[in-house]
Amino acid sequence: MRDRVFPTLDELLGDELTADREVRFAALQDHLDRAIAEMSDPAHRDAATELLGSGPNRWQPLTRRGPRAASAFQLGWDAYRRRRETTGASLLDETLDELAATLVRSEGHAAVAPTPATPATPATPAHDPPVDAGTPRSRATGPATGGPERGRPSLTMVAAAIAAVLAIVGAAAVAVAATRSDGGSGPGADAAPRSSCGQLTAAPGDVVNEASADVRKWSEPFRDAAATDPGITCAGPIQARDDTVFQQISWGGDDSVGILLAPTDPEAAVIVLNPLEYRRFRLSAWEMYIPGRRPGLPLRREAERPDGARIVSFVNGAIVQDDERDVAFAVTDSMYDAWIAEGGPDGMLGLPFSNRYERSEIGSTQDFANGRIVMDYVDGSVDIERYESTEHMTPDNLRGNIVRTPSSESWFVSDTGERRWLPTGDDQACVRNSRAAKIIDVPTAVVVDLPVGELLRCL
Repeated sequence: MRDRVFPTLDELLGDELTADREVRFAALQDHLDRAIAEMSDPAHRDAATELLGSGPNRWQPLTRRGPRAASAFQLGWDAYRRRRETTGASLLDETLDELAATLVRSEGHAAVAPTPATPATPATPAHDPPVDAGTPRSRATGPATGGPERGRPSLTMVAAAIAAVLAIVGAAAVAVAATRSDGGSGPGADAAPRSSCGQLTAAPGDVVNEASADVRKWSEPFRDAAATDPGITCAGPIQARDDTVFQQISWGGDDSVGILLAPTDPEAAVIVLNPLEYRRFRLSAWEMYIPGRRPGLPLRREAERPDGARIVSFVNGAIVQDDERDVAFAVTDSMYDAWIAEGGPDGMLGLPFSNRYERSEIGSTQDFANGRIVMDYVDGSVDIERYESTEHMTPDNLRGNIVRTPSSESWFVSDTGERRWLPTGDDQACVRNSRAAKIIDVPTAVVVDLPVGELLRCL
């Protein structure tokens, strides 16, 4: 951002702060950070922090920051930025719009103590009908303060400028990640995975000059594995980590980075992990702080299944991708053992419907299609809870009510049968009171079968 010109944002800073390159950069980042902190919607605030905040992850590419931003809405990166047919805007658009509105309200005082932001409208009492957050304020109603002052940039102009900053910062992060010099093998160069063919300049099977013999012997197997998928267009060099060898690969898009993966055992087969599987593997293996919960060394990709699920087996678990819902989950250690003992994906529990999550005073929990596995915090024992019959939990019986999953996520089921996420307890209470909605505790499987609607906020 130091060398890029953003006239609209520079107008917010003023001439004094834009005269010097470094002062301008620091002022712009400070202004963004304070505007993010002042955003009223907690989900959009968390998303903006991941996308444009100055925290320790600011040099990571959008393929890492984007999914974390999307998780503020319990969505994947693709769903977060997908434009809806009803409004023409995505949740990402709405995050940037709210940040733009906050920047405009802050009056551009980036280097002095901020003036408290003036609310766009008087606060709506908690008992009033909920306001649908599906229509972005800035796109539908213009500036929150009733119109830009003379000489001040409009809300639409600021939103467009922030979108440009996001694109440039993301590209800069990729460039920084690609030029780091912390070494060839191991996670240093991989700490921020490269996100496009522009940075993955090698070909499948390529190694760096200083690669060890143990890495070089994988060159031909990796090249042969990549050849089975003509869509793989580029790659990074082969690396080694945690008794595995891997190579980042791309199908040619910013969000299409996967890996070729194998244990260091030269007799093992190479497994191609697609982007969803790679992200879940990275989170559950390389970023998991509890060693016992990691999936362990890769074994094989299981045969294709009639239900379309894709399963990659590891020594200590499996990664299961559900194509229909475009998600991938990891089942590991004692959870995996209990799942397999019940027949795995073809048994009573069925396919996983969540990753492991924690329930205070109850235990680690993982949801499946027909039940859940709970591991006791005290003695580590595992219990399988079968769901009661869900035949009565049809969309017709759920419409107009709030459904709540075991992980305490809540959704309002609209008259059309769509589930609309309620991000906070206040939203849940407001919708419950204003619409006389009942709270119905349901298995996760009931919720995921409902079509996804727009976010519902009660302001």
